Amino acid sequence: RITAHSHPKPPPGEPAYDVYNPYLPLMSLFGGPRSTHAPLRLTDARVAFSVITMLVVIAALALCRGPTGPRVLALQSMTVLPTAALPLATGGDDLPVAALMLLGLVLLQRRRPLAAGVALGVASSMKITAWPLTALAFLAARDRDGASGRRPRLLVVAGIAGVMTPAVVPTAAANLPAFIDNVVRFPLGLSGVSSPAGSPLIGHVVVSLFPGFHRAFTIVIALVGLAAMAYVLLRHRPRTPAALSRLVGWVMLVAILLAPATRVGYLLYPVDFFVWAWLLKGEELADALGSEAASHALTL
Repeated sequence: RITAHSHPKPPPGEPAYDVYNPYLPLMSLFGGPRSTHAPLRLTDARVAFSVITMLVVIAALALCRGPTGPRVLALQSMTVLPTAALPLATGGDDLPVAALMLLGLVLLQRRRPLAAGVALGVASSMKITAWPLTALAFLAARDRDGASGRRPRLLVVAGIAGVMTPAVVPTAAANLPAFIDNVVRFPLGLSGVSSPAGSPLIGHVVVSLFPGFHRAFTIVIALVGLAAMAYVLLRHRPRTPAALSRLVGWVMLVAILLAPATRVGYLLYPVDFFVWAWLLKGEELADALGSEAASHALTL
């Protein structure tokens, strides 16, 4: 990471963006195999990304009780659809983050708020793209009886904080300006260094045509986005994991399209969230039918 009060100086012959590290501490665990003497084909981080993604997705779908169709599509969206297969082949660091978010949503649906918080805390300690869901997860928290309230919400927050506090806070506290530069300013294109994540989406095109408007554009988009989010949360607050997944899907879609520096590949997030919303809606119906059947059986 770059240090505070210094300008990034890349190694000779390498691009300036190589001195930035936009990932959070737990992402470095996937580089652990490189420190061993195992064959290079096994220590490639893409192998670990793929294996962890598959294991977490299988665990999440194993907890589901609803129709088979949505589960199959959820599995496909995380493995074989272009939005997943291409990242897995070329990099893949977004896939385990997405898989952990799926697990967190399914655990919320299964009314396990603490475990959901832990899963989301791990995802949020790997990459900032998990933060929108993590910040809103408490809204869909329920206890084992299906009741919302302070306790399940606090359990979600406790699970998140229990992971992120030891994983992220020491790194951020050691050099907060450098942390902000790496994790926030660089991904937003505000560090003065061009990011390789500059796909020709709306936001990137705007700041490319009007470079002097870059900072103002980013601030305006952020303020408008926060205002729109506040309105939605006041008028149409998501109360179920399905509704939460749908909302975060729209948030991620708009953010990816309008962000000054972003990748087309990041569209895997809204695609997955919309698929998961369908999956979780089926889980809601399955849970409701199961409850009604149980109630009917008890009255006989």
